[in-house]
Amino acid sequence: MLKDNSMRINDLFHQRRITLETQAQKLETKLADILRSYSKIEDPNPNPNPTQLETKLVDIRTQLKAVDDIRTQLKAVDDIRTQLKAVDAAVKAVDAAETDYRAVLAIIIKTQPFGRKLPDDLKLSIVGGVGGWHSYMVARVSSGFRASVKKARELRMYGAQGLSISAGHSHTVISIWGRVYTCGGYQANEDEDNADFYRAHLGHGDSVIELVPRFVEALVGVNVVGTAAGGDHTVVWTDEGKAYSFGYGMFGRLGHGGEENERVPRLIAGVLMGKRVIGVSSGGIHTVVMTAEGKAYSFGWGMFGRLGHGSEETELVPRLIAGVLVGKRVVGVAAGGAHTVVWTDEGKAYSFGNGRDGRLGHGGEEDEYVPRLIEGVLVGKRVVGVSAGSYHTVVWTDEGKAYSFGWGMFGRLGHGSEETELVPRLIEGALVGIYDTGKRVIGVSAGTTHTVVWTDEGKAYSFGYGVHGRLGHGGEENEYVPRVIEGALVGIYDTGKRVIGVSAGTTHTVVWTDEEKAYSFGNGRDGRLGHGGQKNELMPRLVTPPLPLI
Repeated sequence: MLKDNSMRINDLFHQRRITLETQAQKLETKLADILRSYSKIEDPNPNPNPTQLETKLVDIRTQLKAVDDIRTQLKAVDDIRTQLKAVDAAVKAVDAAETDYRAVLAIIIKTQPFGRKLPDDLKLSIVGGVGGWHSYMVARVSSGFRASVKKARELRMYGAQGLSISAGHSHTVISIWGRVYTCGGYQANEDEDNADFYRAHLGHGDSVIELVPRFVEALVGVNVVGTAAGGDHTVVWTDEGKAYSFGYGMFGRLGHGGEENERVPRLIAGVLMGKRVIGVSSGGIHTVVMTAEGKAYSFGWGMFGRLGHGSEETELVPRLIAGVLVGKRVVGVAAGGAHTVVWTDEGKAYSFGNGRDGRLGHGGEEDEYVPRLIEGVLVGKRVVGVSAGSYHTVVWTDEGKAYSFGWGMFGRLGHGSEETELVPRLIEGALVGIYDTGKRVIGVSAGTTHTVVWTDEGKAYSFGYGVHGRLGHGGEENEYVPRVIEGALVGIYDTGKRVIGVSAGTTHTVVWTDEEKAYSFGNGRDGRLGHGGQKNELMPRLVTPPLPLI
């Protein structure tokens, strides 16, 4: 991983250097032409025109400054290339350290009853056994590469792969720099049906809950750009447009043609082969996939019509959602507990599935077996995003306003009461001040019993059920209108940094910022918060996953 990224950045710098050198040569040639032209001027007038001379001097100075700027950039690139040479030289030492580490690890796995998951103290002893010199070289590589990336960012020559995080029922999935980490699981009782599996839907191939984010080794070699954690399953997709699923397979929610559980990620094939997946939403027991062609495919449990195929049939492999979507371009999908919403490039949202408590937004509680346009207050507005919770739905428009509908219990709709809403209703409260000042809601995540919205000013607001601290306000009280999440995030707001994403799970929440940092809070059982224990967190706490060297 380190070596590949080093070579990739080195190539980028090399291409940039060639471009800069070409520009410098052109400018230097142009400057020489100007100087030669100036030296040949024969003015019979013994008193040359001062204005003419000043104009030529200004032109020369401008060209000189342009050349100096180019040379300054060339020097910066040379500095980076020097750093990269040191990194490349140290990579060999890292390879040797990794070989030693794996050799020691193999011996321990064979002789100790720990399996692939080792206690932290034992892992530390392994690292110690690798040797101080190799550890030192690993640190040098890390430091050198980070310095190179920092300089590259300053020159706007390298785009870092940001965070993609999703909170499921009892687990969390984090993707950063194209690599995937999972934590949590489900600490089932031994007498529960399928108990061993419930502890093994993290993609690691074993039956151990993870208290801190653990790298999913089966995805080595692919660059993951998105994650979708459902009830007890997960789907990730790559920059090449391929989707991989793992976890609980009942009702075909994994899309592999059967109901078998998958302990490690497996490519979803079938009708998706040859298509480019650009988005996925994992519901409680079903999954919806979106492709670059603007088509949506669903699979899993069909009860209540949540798959949108006109019946309650279960689908074991991806199937195109048709109906009114034929001829339209789908740009987003949201899978809830037992319902689904998709929206198109025309800014219209269509819902189907379980209609109880008005979660479909059609004014009643009837189930819908095929996509149906959500109207009411949304008529004439352009929908740009939707989040489907277990029992409610939140839609936001290009005006930056959010509308919620469905079951209002615990205040999850944000309207100041527990009233159920059968059609979309504008969320007001603290957001009124946002709307009135021209600020906009740019994202929403609807969990099972709570909701979080975030705005273009970089602040996050939560409301709904407060038990376990899932709202992040320092207590467990319910909130019936949006309330800004503070705690550790205050420091983020005060320094001009911004919240750029939120995922609301069943009983916990994860927030991430434009600094590529993640903060989690709520129910800590099974390690789903990623802090190394199972303690509930009532306010945001920084997650420090074991990220790659870079």
